[in-house]
Amino acid sequence: MVVEQIIVGSRIDSFGWRGTVRYVGEVAGTDGIWLGIDWDEPERGKHNGTYNGSQYFQASYPTSGSFVRPSKVKIGKSVIEAIEERYGVMTDPNIGLDQETILQLQRNIKATFFEVVGVSKLNQIQR
Repeated sequence: MVVEQIIVGSRIDSFGWRGTVRYVGEVAGTDGIWLGIDWDEPERGKHNGTYNGSQYFQASYPTSGSFVRPSKVKIGKSVIEAIEERYGVMTDPNIGLDQETILQLQRNIKATFFEVVGVSKLNQIQR
């Protein structure tokens, strides 16, 4: 993770936990750059943005703040990831379709439905 890409206000993911960057910089008594994260889950953090008596950021809750290394977070997500997270992964091509309705439609329009061999494999590659 390139630290320059991370700015205050960025949304992050760290091993499935989500939060907002509230601080980017050094923390007294430690080496390197740290991210001050205000976690979405109040119990996830350890403090409110204060470390060794110094306030680096203000967390939303008394225990929703943490400092983490930039290498431990992922910023943003792809459109596919967001859609799959929100709506789930479609594994059955007929998901949400009533088979009786499909057969009735087939009879009404006097058409045969066919499956194109390899389409599901192509769909997996495109993900």
